[in-house]
Amino acid sequence: MASKQYRKVDRKRLASLVVLLQLFVFTPMIISSFYGCAHTVEEQTIHDTDTVLQNDTTFKVPNGAAFIRFTSYINDAGPILLKTRISNSEFLFGSSLSQTVKDYIPVRNDTSFTLYAEYYNGPTKFIDSISIPADSLSSFSLTSIALFQVSEGSEYHLSPYFANDSMKNVFPANGFCYFRLTNSLPDHPQPTPSVNAYLDDPNGTPLFSLPATYQEIRNYVLIPAGQHTIILKSITDGNELYRVSKLFYSGVYYSGRMVGKKELSTDQFVIDME
Repeated sequence: MASKQYRKVDRKRLASLVVLLQLFVFTPMIISSFYGCAHTVEEQTIHDTDTVLQNDTTFKVPNGAAFIRFTSYINDAGPILLKTRISNSEFLFGSSLSQTVKDYIPVRNDTSFTLYAEYYNGPTKFIDSISIPADSLSSFSLTSIALFQVSEGSEYHLSPYFANDSMKNVFPANGFCYFRLTNSLPDHPQPTPSVNAYLDDPNGTPLFSLPATYQEIRNYVLIPAGQHTIILKSITDGNELYRVSKLFYSGVYYSGRMVGKKELSTDQFVIDME
């Protein structure tokens, strides 16, 4: 009787050992197969993404010695998509928006390159290109590139204006901030679309040593922080054209922009906080 009980126990132990052996052999294979399939799908997803968005690191490099940013000054235009072309392939470089952004793109400063632009102005699509003279940018320089659309007869093309943003490297003293002005208003005032800017007092001293003429940028000047009114006056007859009241915060950079067209009643003066 005892030997039969022992044989039953041995069979149970043997069956348990067989089950454990099967688990030991096949479980790693099942786990490996599961994760192997998941990894394959992940790689496929990454590959599919790369075919849609490619990044060229020939000119746009994380450790670039110079830094550039773009702003679009084209009336009624959407974002300007900027690409590079290497060996007949296009790569996304960046974009240019209609508001001033504070982020810069690091680029090499020893090689010039061309950016190919795509954008819509109203319902019309435009394809153009601009040259970036990176070999003339100094090490660790900051440059704003304003993109204007100009016409030559029936043809339109982009016209870049390069502005030295060196004042971005000089943090304003406590209680002060920086202000600059870009003029992209082509038809006002007449006969010369050029203005002077004043802080609070329209009869005071202009903020900039030179007036802001169409397609020009007057660079950063220090102004006290606090509630102020920026006033723009025509250089032709001294008439007041625009004024914007705004609370200016200490240590912040501000970009004033004259945009639109007078003949379309879309002209305005706006101030971006960078």
